Amino acid sequence: MGLIGQSKKLADVVVKETLGEEFLKIIKPLKRKKEMSELELAERFDKDVNYTRSLLYQLHSKGYVGFFRRKDPKIGWYTYYWYLKHENILSAFFKHNEEKIKALQRRLEREKKTLYFECPNNCMRLDFHTSSKYHFKCLECGELMQPLENKKEVKEIKNAIASLKATLKLKR
Repeated sequence: MGLIGQSKKLADVVVKETLGEEFLKIIKPLKRKKEMSELELAERFDKDVNYTRSLLYQLHSKGYVGFFRRKDPKIGWYTYYWYLKHENILSAFFKHNEEKIKALQRRLEREKKTLYFECPNNCMRLDFHTSSKYHFKCLECGELMQPLENKKEVKEIKNAIASLKATLKLKR
């Protein structure tokens, strides 16, 4: 699959995770056409052109879309045409997932190194230092906190890291 084919598939994932679901409505028509005017996008999006422009500017600030302008010879106004920047979407996908992997690795190290205590009523989970400050009593319900075996959390984090790494290998 080529660069454009991959970026079209990844565009939804990248845009949703970095900007939010509202932006998917703007990306969708841009994936189908090479370029579209902001007026066409606003019409398809069924929103005000100023609102549509604000979303496009946010997409542009992330580098996901580009634009050019053409002057209408009859009225002398410029029309802005927007298009997806496929290479930027693809690189944003890799960068975003690499950042997620780094964050998960930091969390994994913290889980491995830290002894946690948990309330038997599942009110809260605290590290040893914080638990000892409160004499190993839950701040919510006052129950005595128990040492937590966090092998399950460690395994889940390792699986998430492996999954993300596999995804990155498949897409490259």
